[in-house]
Amino acid sequence: MRKKITAFISLALTIALCMSLSGIKNRNEIVLKYTIKHKDDTWEKNRTGLLWALSMLGAELPRGSFDRNINWVDKTTFRINLDSLGFIPEALEAVKVVCDSIKTSDVYKKTGSVEIGHFVSLTIGSSWHYYRIVQAPVTYGDFLKQHNFEATEIFPVVHSEVSKYQRFLRSNFKGDIARTAFIAEEGRGLVTNNSFSAKEFNVMDVMKNGQLRFMIYDSTGALLAAADEYFGISGKPAKCLWCHEINIQTLFVPTDSVPGYTGPVTFDRNTKKQNELLKQYRQTLASDVDFSRLQDHAQMELIYINYMEPSLEKLSQEWNVSVNHLKRILKGFNTHVYHEYPFLGNLYYRDSIYAQSVYKPGRLPASIREHNNKEPNFFSSK
Repeated sequence: MRKKITAFISLALTIALCMSLSGIKNRNEIVLKYTIKHKDDTWEKNRTGLLWALSMLGAELPRGSFDRNINWVDKTTFRINLDSLGFIPEALEAVKVVCDSIKTSDVYKKTGSVEIGHFVSLTIGSSWHYYRIVQAPVTYGDFLKQHNFEATEIFPVVHSEVSKYQRFLRSNFKGDIARTAFIAEEGRGLVTNNSFSAKEFNVMDVMKNGQLRFMIYDSTGALLAAADEYFGISGKPAKCLWCHEINIQTLFVPTDSVPGYTGPVTFDRNTKKQNELLKQYRQTLASDVDFSRLQDHAQMELIYINYMEPSLEKLSQEWNVSVNHLKRILKGFNTHVYHEYPFLGNLYYRDSIYAQSVYKPGRLPASIREHNNKEPNFFSSK
C-alpha cells in the first residue's frame, strides 16, 4: 500500500513538474492580433505602434529583431517571442508576469489571443506594470541616488498649463544624456516669496534605449499611479509620454523670471541643448525604432485609444459579430468623437460597455492617461 501511495505521489509530482515546465516554456511568447481602426489603417502602422510601445517599455529592439521574433498564425494574428527583443532580465520577467495574467483572461482562453491594444493598455497604460517593466526606482530617494542628483539648474514656473499652482523644475545637466535627470516639484505656497513646499515629484530620465522614462512620487517618496489632481493635470506616466512625445519639453506658455533662479530664456536654451544631445545619442543606436520619424509614436497612442474607446467597426472585428447585431447590443449607450483623432468616428468607452462584451478582457484601467480607481496591479496580491 505504501509503495502505491509513493508511486502515486511520484506520478503526481511528475505531472505537476511537466505542467510547470510547460507553463514556463510558453512564457516566452504571447499571441497578439490587430484590427483595422480606420479606413487608412494598415499592418505597417500597427507594427510601428507596437514597436514604439515595446521601446517605451525599455526594449532595445536590435535592428531586425522584431520581424525575426514574430510568427504569423493568420493574416491578423501572430506570436511574438519576448526573449529576444532586448529587455533586461528583470524587465523581461515583469513583461512575462503581465502576459501570464493576460493569458488567464476570458478573451485569451476563448480566442487564443488578445488585441495589441489590450497588451499596450496593460503595459504602457497601467502605471504599476509600467513601473515594474521599466525598473522604476522604488522610492524618490532611490531615484536621486541612481543619478547622483545635484541640480545644476533650478527653474521656477510661475505660470503653467500643467499645474494649477506654481512649481519648481530641477535639472542636472551633466553633458551625458544617460546621467541627466529632471524633476518637477508640485506643492503648496509660492516660489515668488519662498513659501513653496514640495509635496509631489514628477521625474524623468532617459533609458539606455533612448526613450524617456517617467515616474511620480508622493511626499513620502513612494510611487504614485497618477499625479494628485489637486496639483494639476499631469495624470499617469502614459500621459507624460503623450505630452512629451519624444522630447524634453520646452515651455508651453510664457512665464515670469524670478530673481536668483534660472530664467525662462535660459531654461529653453538649455532644454534645446539637451534635446540635441538626446538626438545625437539616439543616432548611435541600431534599433528597429526610427527616432528620425518624429510622429511615429502617435501610432502607439492610436492603438490604445481605439482599444479603450472602440468603434462599432472595431468591435465587429474584435468580437466577430456583425455591425448590425452590435447596434442592437449597444443600443442606448452613448458615443463620442475623440477630439485629437476625429477620423476614428463614433466611439464607445470600453469600461462602460464591459458587461456587453462578447469576450471579457479581464482587469483593465478605466483610463490610460488619467487618475482612475480601476488601476490593475498584477504584481500585488491585493
